Amino acid sequence: MSDIQNKKGERIVINGLEIDPVIFTQGFVDFCDISKCEGECCHTGVWIDLKERDVILAHKDLVLQYMDETQTRDISKWFGNVIEDDEDFESGKCLGTEVHNDKCVFQMQTGYCVLQSAAMQTGMSPWAIKPKFCVMYPIVIAEGVLTYDDDHAAEMHYCGLDCHQNHTRSAFESCGAEIEYALGTEGYKILNDHYEEHKDEYRAEYERVKQKGLVQIALPDVASL
Repeated sequence: MSDIQNKKGERIVINGLEIDPVIFTQGFVDFCDISKCEGECCHTGVWIDLKERDVILAHKDLVLQYMDETQTRDISKWFGNVIEDDEDFESGKCLGTEVHNDKCVFQMQTGYCVLQSAAMQTGMSPWAIKPKFCVMYPIVIAEGVLTYDDDHAAEMHYCGLDCHQNHTRSAFESCGAEIEYALGTEGYKILNDHYEEHKDEYRAEYERVKQKGLVQIALPDVASL
């Protein structure tokens, strides 16, 4: 279901998620280049759904097979013990992955994710066992809003919030696959049609933000939804 509105100032809702227009105007790099950032966004771990933890544990033997010497093979050290209530997760509950050697337990020495690497090596979809919020970055769902993860991006030194010199296009243009993953194929098509209809306006705002070095605030920080 979609409830998309084209007039400025009106809400855009697709599949129950409000769409923050900041994704159309916030700059991002052309693609995630681990050779330049070393997977910096993964260093602190990630919040995952309890179901995602169970998927990872169901594939633990595969994951262990592809871990390198910088990663812990002690499964009891993969996840935190604190479970939080959060409606942005499918089960309504989440917990964090742990940090080992100053990076997420699932991040390899190369900077890549062992969950994605193991899946690809065995012919699975790259994101088959990778947590949703890892897949989506710099896109995030916060308080029912699909938006740009400005909090985490503020800490990044290559693709981040203030790295205007590295930005080549908007987060929406760079992260089509991630947004489609979040909204589904039909939902992404609806959103892309909206973007194409208003592309000149969004591109002009993107250029203004980039040239002036402005910092944009994502919707959940300024509104209670």
